[in-house]
Amino acid sequence: SADDLAWSPDGKFIYFLAPHMGTIPMFRIDVATQQVDTISPVNRNEEDNKYYDFGAIVPLKDGKVCHLYLTDNPPHNLKGDFSLDESGSCFRGEGYTFSGAAIYRPEAFMGMAVEKKPLLPLFIEWSEKNLMTGSKLEGRWFDVGTIERLNDVNDYVSTHELKGI
Repeated sequence: SADDLAWSPDGKFIYFLAPHMGTIPMFRIDVATQQVDTISPVNRNEEDNKYYDFGAIVPLKDGKVCHLYLTDNPPHNLKGDFSLDESGSCFRGEGYTFSGAAIYRPEAFMGMAVEKKPLLPLFIEWSEKNLMTGSKLEGRWFDVGTIERLNDVNDYVSTHELKGI
């Protein structure tokens, strides 16, 4: 989620977590080169044998400041957050739920105070200006935003014997 983003003290890297991927792997984006490096291990889902390889991320399209990874709407958010059109443009709608994973052009945040703040207002602004793309995140995704949902994930993990790659 947006709360899991952090700039390095020298401003050269953005660090983020991807909790929907299993053991909460950490990634680092080099701001200058947009190279994404895995800092901690990525787990995959043994049941459907899918995991997301963030090392294979395609750079943002020209003129776009953000690319959201979306997932099917979970039971607690049936209306969803965003929709996609045929070209991959992402806008406020009901088709999918934001997974918490995204790619950002560093310039999109230039001039902003370094503080905790919600991303939704930025997403809305960027989508209204057609500056945001999105795609469906394949593989298993979990939202652990409540104790109950965290317990559901723990139950799932204990019954599926997930192993790292």
